[in-house]
Amino acid sequence: MENPHQSLIMQQCFEKYINLAYSTIGLSSAMVLQSFKNKDVSVMNHLHKGFDEKAIEVRLDKVSLCCLFDTDDACNSTFLCLDDPDYLKLYIDYCSQTYTYNFLLNGWMVKNCCLRVQRGKEEFFFALLPVSTEYLR
Repeated sequence: MENPHQSLIMQQCFEKYINLAYSTIGLSSAMVLQSFKNKDVSVMNHLHKGFDEKAIEVRLDKVSLCCLFDTDDACNSTFLCLDDPDYLKLYIDYCSQTYTYNFLLNGWMVKNCCLRVQRGKEEFFFALLPVSTEYLR
């Protein structure tokens, strides 16, 4: 049986991770690096079909936060990759209790962003993506 106190702590941690992910949306790569200067950080450039994409991965306590940048060097999406997939259901439950689910966007509304569970090659992760202002009207 799950320890309710431990579940609450993990949900509070996840709330902190979501807020950190949200706080990076729109920031430049230099500002993201400055924000996490005391953390382990990896900077990656990915060339694909003539497009140069920049990513910054930040190692947090129980997740990795990955920020992707557009051509203007603004963070346009973030991803939370879980260390322990056993917490996936707990985090989904937290999101369902805390945020409004938007069936058209297939995710929870976090301010002006959509938080989705997505499946990678080997694991699930959470993606936080801005929603256009036209949609929010």
